[in-house]
Amino acid sequence: MSNWNDFKVEKENNNKVLTVPMQRANRGCSKLEFPKPNKWGGGLKIAIRQVAKKLPEYHLPIQNQVLPMTVETQEGEKIEVNTLGRWAFGVPGYMGHLMFEGFNQEKIIIYYPEGSPKELLEMLEKAVNSL
Repeated sequence: MSNWNDFKVEKENNNKVLTVPMQRANRGCSKLEFPKPNKWGGGLKIAIRQVAKKLPEYHLPIQNQVLPMTVETQEGEKIEVNTLGRWAFGVPGYMGHLMFEGFNQEKIIIYYPEGSPKELLEMLEKAVNSL
């Protein structure tokens, strides 16, 4: 059963439906830590996103149960927030649901919302390990 604040994520090859929380991450949320030096600084999110875009988890489709999730850029382009990756990392006009500690040089820290599906965590782990 979903409520007004949930998205549904449906995997293409089976009918399993995952609930994706609507809240954005902050330092009070769950976090992943990787003992890998952060050489990307403030560009950490972009570096991880570029790798994640090549992973199948990034492209898992999501559906909003309330309203269409289409955002408009400053240039007027409409972008659908319709995959796990776009939901997580954001698109122009939509900031996404992850938070990165870009200026911690000793390790990589990513905050994510409570209740996020395991596919999000798998995608992040694969992406960071591929950097």
